[in-house]
Amino acid sequence: MAKLYLVDGYNVIFSSDLVHLPMERAREALVEIARTYAPDRVLVVFDGKREVIPPEPLKGAIFTKGESADEYIKAFVERRRDRSNLVVVTRDKSLAGYVRHLGARIMDPKAFLAGPSRPSKPASPPEKPPLSPDQEKQLIEELLRAWRKGNR
Repeated sequence: MAKLYLVDGYNVIFSSDLVHLPMERAREALVEIARTYAPDRVLVVFDGKREVIPPEPLKGAIFTKGESADEYIKAFVERRRDRSNLVVVTRDKSLAGYVRHLGARIMDPKAFLAGPSRPSKPASPPEKPPLSPDQEKQLIEELLRAWRKGNR
């Protein structure tokens, strides 16, 4: 089942290197990273004071109106029945403790920004070089000796 990530937007920006970007670019970069988590769903939640709501909405981002991102995330988690696939990305200890108590999982912002970990294909065993005729003969002789010794 797909996961749903709720990202405490400004908390992630201010606890990472994104803080060094202009704020509009930092928000865009965070949403771009969030898109790499497809097919999982990611919702980036920003505190939405009038002066910071962008003129063009960022797809995958919510700017709250009159409430903090923490309040929005808490209420979102409270409304969910199945919280086993819900992951909250934050460093805010109060928020993390609250949603963990409700059954959501917590992810550190740095781990989130590193991108999704995808299961890798199992490595195929390295091919062994073919035996030379002498090596093949020696191996057969050793196997025969061992077989004869075991059958006495």
